Amino acid sequence: MMLEGPAFQGAISRLAAPDLNLAAWGLTMSLALIIESPVIMLLATAIALVRNSESYCALRQFTLHLIVGCTVVAGLIAFTPLYDVVCRDILAQPVIIVEAARPALQIMLFWTAAIAWRRFYQGILIRHGHVRAVTLGTAIRLTAALGTVWLLTARANLPGVQVAACAVMAAVVAEALATSLFAVPVLRGHVARISPTDEPLRQADIWRFHAPLAATTLLTLVAHPLTSAALARLEHPTETLAAWPVAYMVLL
Repeated sequence: MMLEGPAFQGAISRLAAPDLNLAAWGLTMSLALIIESPVIMLLATAIALVRNSESYCALRQFTLHLIVGCTVVAGLIAFTPLYDVVCRDILAQPVIIVEAARPALQIMLFWTAAIAWRRFYQGILIRHGHVRAVTLGTAIRLTAALGTVWLLTARANLPGVQVAACAVMAAVVAEALATSLFAVPVLRGHVARISPTDEPLRQADIWRFHAPLAATTLLTLVAHPLTSAALARLEHPTETLAAWPVAYMVLL
C-alpha cells in the first residue's frame, strides 16, 4: 500500500510546478490523515468484537456513525473558512500552497468514508482467516491508483496535486468495494451461523473499546501537520515542504 505514495509523487514531479504541487499534496494528506484518524483502528476493533451477526450489525452501525461524523468534519474544513483558519493561521502554510491544496482536499471529501468501510470489512476477513482477500484488495487498490495516475497524467490537464487526489479516491473506493464483496461469503458462511453467547454489544461498549485506539492513532498522526507547521516557518518553505513528504514516503 505504501507504493501509492511514491507513485503519486512521481506523477506530480512530472507535471507543471512540481515543488508547489508536492508541497500542496503533503498538506492535503496531513489534513486527510488527521480527519481519518478515528477510523483507522476499525480493523482492530472489528477483529476483536465481530463474533456473530448481532455484533456485526452493532459495529456496522458504529462505523456508519463514524463515517458521518468524519465526513462532516472533512466538509467543514474543505468547504468553509475553517480551512483558512487551520492552514494559514494555525499551520502557517504559504498562501500559494494553501490555495493549491484546497481543491484536492475537496476532491477527497469521501476518502475517510471509503477507508472506514474498508477497514471494517478487513477486520472481519482477518478474524475469520481470510487474510489473502485483504492482500488482493490492496493489490486492486494499487492497480486502481496507478491506472488513474497514468490516465490523468496522460490525458487530463490538471495540477499534480489534483491528479493525486483523484487517484487516491479511485484507489480507496475500488478497495472498499472489493473488500465488501470479499466479505459477503464470510458473513453468510461464518458470522451468520454463530449463535450469540454473550450480552448484546451496545454502542457504548464499542465506544469504550475503540476510543483509546482512535486517540492513539490521532496522537501519532498529529505529528504530520505539526512538522509541516514547523517547516513552514523556516527559510524556503515551499521547497522544504515539497521535499519532506518525498523523504518521509521513501522511509515508509
